[in-house]
Amino acid sequence: ITDPEVTLVGGGAEVEEGGRFVLSAEVSGYPEPTVEWQKVDGDGNFLESIGRGLEMVLDKVTLGMTGKYVARATNCQTKHVFTRSVQLDVIPLPEPTPASTDKEPVNACSVFGDPHIVTFDKHNLHFSGECTYLLAMDCEGFKWFVYGLFTPCGAGTCLTEVTVYINYQL
Repeated sequence: ITDPEVTLVGGGAEVEEGGRFVLSAEVSGYPEPTVEWQKVDGDGNFLESIGRGLEMVLDKVTLGMTGKYVARATNCQTKHVFTRSVQLDVIPLPEPTPASTDKEPVNACSVFGDPHIVTFDKHNLHFSGECTYLLAMDCEGFKWFVYGLFTPCGAGTCLTEVTVYINYQL
């Protein structure tokens, strides 16, 4: 029978808010110790138990998770408790820049490859058809239309010509 010991893998860390922090430990002793992870205050006083095991993953860390974490190793045959601690500092994300209200949002669509189309509402279309297709149009005033001619190329079709009508004129 030997007293438990714990070694932390890695060390303290600075993690951006929303990031991931992995608490990892190695243990020795007989019988093999178990590890409980705890959050403690600056003086080492217990705040909360966050789990058991050699590894704890803290996903989507928040500012409230900043602090000291302790790996507490014990086994069933000895009364000895062995601890090691690590400091986690969560870095706040910068405040988002407010969107400008001076401009209207830009909507875009695209055609690429053989062919792949991304629509204004961000749907993806994939097809190979030889034809002239209506690619975009003014659905309210019917003042402009964009047509695309797709012709055979390689194993599919390619956009080979674009025609734009504004007020029914080329």
